[in-house]
Amino acid sequence: MSTLTQAQPDTAIPARLLSVPLAVTFLAEFTSLTSFFLLLSVMPMLAAAGGAGSSGAGLMTGSLLLGTVAAEAVAAPAIRRLGCRTVLAAGVVLLTSLLPARAAASEPSFVMPSPYVIAIDPGHGGSPTSDPTHLWDPGVVVGAVMEKEITLDLAFRLRTLLQKESVKVVLTRTTDEYVEISERWNRVHASGARMFVSLHVNAFDGDPSINGAAVYYPKSESLPFAQAIDSGLAQSLSRFQIQDDGVISKPELWVHSDIPTATIEPAYLTNPRERSLLLQNDFRDAIAMGIFQGMLAADPQIDLTRIQIAHAEAAAAAQRQAEATSASDAARTATATRWGLIIGSILVLWVVMRTAIRRAVRTPQPPAYRRRTYRRRRSHSKL
Repeated sequence: MSTLTQAQPDTAIPARLLSVPLAVTFLAEFTSLTSFFLLLSVMPMLAAAGGAGSSGAGLMTGSLLLGTVAAEAVAAPAIRRLGCRTVLAAGVVLLTSLLPARAAASEPSFVMPSPYVIAIDPGHGGSPTSDPTHLWDPGVVVGAVMEKEITLDLAFRLRTLLQKESVKVVLTRTTDEYVEISERWNRVHASGARMFVSLHVNAFDGDPSINGAAVYYPKSESLPFAQAIDSGLAQSLSRFQIQDDGVISKPELWVHSDIPTATIEPAYLTNPRERSLLLQNDFRDAIAMGIFQGMLAADPQIDLTRIQIAHAEAAAAAQRQAEATSASDAARTATATRWGLIIGSILVLWVVMRTAIRRAVRTPQPPAYRRRTYRRRRSHSKL
C-alpha cells in the first residue's frame, strides 16, 4: 500500500525593503561624496588666485574629475572599514570647510601699494555775505579778475595731471570758501602728504611793468624742491616769454612745514600782458604742467609708485578674469558632478537594495509529493 505524504515547506522571513543600517550607509556615502565634490569645486579658484591662471584652473578641474572617480572608488571601502559614522563625520567636516576655502580663494594674491600723496593749496577764497563776522579773502583783485578763482582753477588742472600718475591729491579747499592758514596746514598734515604746494598769483602796486614767475620756500630743507618746481615752470612757460625770477627764501610762510613745501606765483595779475595770459586756458595748462614736471623731477618715487600701482592693478584684473573663468568652469564641473552623484547614488542604492532582497527573500518551492510503498506482512499462526 502506498500513501502520499506532504513535505514540510521551507519557511522564509521576508526582509524589509529599507533597513536602518542600509539607510545610514546610504546617507553617509551621499553626504561624504557631496561635500567632497563641493569642496573640490573651489580648487580651480585657488589655483587661479595663486597665479596659475586659466591653465592652472583647467589642470585643477581635471584633477577634480580624477578626484571624483577616486572618491567614488574609496567611499564604499571606507564605509566598510571605518563605519558609517566616521565617513559621515568626514563628510560634515569637508562640507563645513567649503566657506573658508572659498574665502581663501577670494583673497588677493598681490599687495596694492599705497599711493603717493601730494597736497595742493589754492590760495585765498571766500565771498562776502550779510554776516559781518564772516571772513573772506579774494586775494589780488584787478577789475573783475580775482586771484582766488585763478588759484582754484590751477589746482584743479594740476590735480588732473597728478591723478593720471596715480597720485592721491588732497586740496585744502575745493570750493569758494575761506580757510584759515592754520586749518590749511592741519588738512595738509592730516593727509599724510609727501610734498605740498600753495598756488598764488603775484601783484605789485604802483608799477604794472613788474612781471615774472617766482617760487618761494620756507626752509632750507625745501630748497631742492623749490628749485625743481622753478625749473619745470621756466621750461613750460618759456614759450610765453615769462621771466624767471628763480627761487626766493621766505621763512614766514608755512612755519610748521615738515615736508617739501613751495609757494608758487607764476605771473603778475597787475601786469596787463600777464593778466591777459592768466585768462587763457593754454597758459593755465602750461603753469599746471610746469609744476607737475617739477614734482616728478623732485621725487622719482612718484613715477615708481605709479608703475607699482599699474602692475598691481594689472594683477588684480588678471585675477578677476581668472576667477571668473575658473568660477564658470567650476560651476559646470560642479553641476556635472552633482548630477553624476545623484544618478550614481541612485544606481548604487538600487543595486544594494536589489542584492539585499535577492539574498533575503527566497521563492517558496511547491510541496513535493512522493509515493511510498509499504509491504504488509502476513501473520502465520500455527494451529
